[in-house]
Amino acid sequence: MAYTACDVLRSSRISRQALAHVACVLRAEPKTTATMRERHKAERENKDEAVMKSLNKRFGMLHGLSSLANLLGLGLAHCHLWHLASRLQ
Repeated sequence: MAYTACDVLRSSRISRQALAHVACVLRAEPKTTATMRERHKAERENKDEAVMKSLNKRFGMLHGLSSLANLLGLGLAHCHLWHLASRLQ
């Protein structure tokens, strides 16, 4: 069975969407949650400003990456659904 360019692109979209979701669930979200908990603990202990600034910067970066991975997965899923809907007509 020969694969067409459309088949390759479709499987590529699905695999990228799955990879974005797995990366977010296994890597970004646990690190973001751990950093958030560390920030809350530092706030309760009244840590100095340099420590809080460092934690806030790390949390912002991790939260941004997590959100980006979620949006990427959502966008790729939308592209795949658009392709499937176009084949119904």
